This record gives sequence, structure tokens and C-alpha cells, in this order.
Amino acid sequence: MFPSQALSLLAAVAFAGRVLSHGVGYDKGSSQLEVELVVPTSGDVSELIARITNAGTADLNLLKVGTLLDDKLPVQKVVVLDEAGEEVRAKAILPSVHYDALQSKHFQLLKASESIDVMIDGGMVHGFDHSGTYSFRVEGAIPVAIAPSSRLSGPAATIRSNTISMHIEARNPSFVGKVLDDRTNIDVEGCSANGTRGAASTAALANCQKLALAAADDAVDPASDRFVEYFKTNSSETRKTVAERLRAAAQEFYVRSTAP
Repeated sequence: MFPSQALSLLAAVAFAGRVLSHGVGYDKGSSQLEVELVVPTSGDVSELIARITNAGTADLNLLKVGTLLDDKLPVQKVVVLDEAGEEVRAKAILPSVHYDALQSKHFQLLKASESIDVMIDGGMVHGFDHSGTYSFRVEGAIPVAIAPSSRLSGPAATIRSNTISMHIEARNPSFVGKVLDDRTNIDVEGCSANGTRGAASTAALANCQKLALAAADDAVDPASDRFVEYFKTNSSETRKTVAERLRAAAQEFYVRSTAP
């Protein structure tokens, strides 16, 4: 039998690459953060600098994960409009954050009246199908904590920048084939620090690997009715393709032990 869990998982993986990351569903409130978008004097044509200023009187810890400050994941950091005023679709990751597991390393300190510059590649998660003038702006929210605490307090701070227009040559998102190669990396150090969560994460990955391998074996079985039920075909070429993708998924679920 073709495991239905694995089929659901495969569908989720396929959908993830098409998610629009306009921001995780934070409650949003008034903000003491100001964002100015500027064009750097050097660098790629689609690179921008977001200058974030703490205009309030309190020092803040800004959450980096899944926000404008995230330097790990390919999340959407800017809204891009084409010459017709239509928003350019982003192929970005929308992360799920376990707030009770956040540590100081997941935050950026921004003292009152100070600013930080964040480099943004406007083409990382946006594909430009046509050459032309595109408009860029930062819009969203950043969850904050009152420094020195890393405990999020109140609604997330809303941010909205000025708009910058630039001429861009047609191209595909620059992160494809690069950033997503490492999409299943896990924080081994963080898991080790929390024994229960680490064990649960490892067990979940192992179970997903077993499901994917079992589904791959079933996919190449020409007598599998479940495969036909899900994929509406009994084509040997389709079976081969699905089996290859499931085995690739199983490889991504592999967890290498850090024990000596």
C-alpha cells in the first residue's frame, strides 16, 4: 500500500516552494521602528539596504527568524511591484517559529536612537519575467522584546519603508538551487540542549524517512492501485519520477549522529 502520509508530505514539499512570505501571522501594533530603503553604492543591481532605526526610548531585541533580519532563510523581505503596479510573486519560505525555544542568538539588539543596516537581495526570492523598472518597499512586522529580555512582549512592531524604483533585467529567483539545497538542516546544538525536543525531532525525521522509502518502493510496484489512485496514471515513467523524488526526500530526512 502506498502510504498516504508520504503522499501528503510530498504535496507539502512541492507547495513550500510557492509560499508567499508576506510575514508570519503576528499580531501587529504601533511601532517605534523606522525603515529607510536605500540603494548601495556598489553590489548587485537588485541589492538594497534597509536602514532600521529605533525611534523610541527603549532598547529593543528584534526577532531575526523569519523577518527582515533573517540571514539564514530565503524569506520575503521586500514587496516588489512591476511597471503595471502588479505585485511580483515571491517564492519564499514561511517559517514556523517555536517561541518558547527562542534564545538570545535569535535576536538583534537595537538600542534607542540607534540604527542598523540590513543588506537585501531583492532578487533572492523574486523572479523577474520581464526586464523593466520595478518598485521595491519593505512592509511587514518584526516581533520585539524589551532588552535585555528575549521574551516577546505585546504585538509585533509594524514596519513600512519608502519605495525605491530600479531597472532590473529579466531573471529567475537567485536562491533557487542554492539556498534550498540546505532547507532541511536542523539546529543540532539547539536540539541537544533540549533533550525531549531533540529526541522527538530525531524520531520524527526517522519516521518520515521510513515513510518516504516505503512509498518509493510502492511507487515502482506496477501492481500498486494506491499509486494510480493518487497520481491518476500507471505510467512507468511517472512511477520512476515519483520514486526518485521520494528517495531524495528520504535522503533529506537522514540525521547524522553527532556522537563520537
